Amino acid sequence: MKYSFNRLGILVLVFSMVSCQKTEQTSEKPKVKYDIPKTHGKKETTYLLISHADAAGEQIHKNTELSEKGFEQAAFWGDYFSDKEIDLFYTSTETFAFQTMIPIVHPYKGQIRNIDKQLSFNNTFWNNTYGQKSIIISSDQQNIDFVNDILQYDKYKLKDIKDKTYLFKVHVNKDRQIKDTLNNF
Repeated sequence: MKYSFNRLGILVLVFSMVSCQKTEQTSEKPKVKYDIPKTHGKKETTYLLISHADAAGEQIHKNTELSEKGFEQAAFWGDYFSDKEIDLFYTSTETFAFQTMIPIVHPYKGQIRNIDKQLSFNNTFWNNTYGQKSIIISSDQQNIDFVNDILQYDKYKLKDIKDKTYLFKVHVNKDRQIKDTLNNF
């Protein structure tokens, strides 16, 4: 009987040590894969990603404008971001995406930067946005791909987005650790 108790005690001790070790490993936050730009000190960086508002018409092309519902959505985002202290404004080149950005950028008197090609999180984009709070307006799939690129795994899918009023927030702290959230409004 004494032998069984000691053996059980050792198993419990080993199990608790392994459990603690595993928890410690998984609790570490992922880090951005790129280094801090050499010209900067340690700073926080935030990416806010939303979809373009609803476009008018059945066939949407690059020059399609917002629908009435789209203008209401854009006004919502303008109000929402009016007090968020945003530094950089990025949008895809479609007219409806640009129109979505106008109420957001207006209070800041900022410059809208176009995403000419596929939105991607790469070393150049990281260096250009490091230490800033950036808002990005693009398609749902590009936003998901961008966030997953930062996280370095496929966490989000299209099914996670309920409609056009969602916000991805990706915050990178001074040690390059990532915290992400998805809010559906």
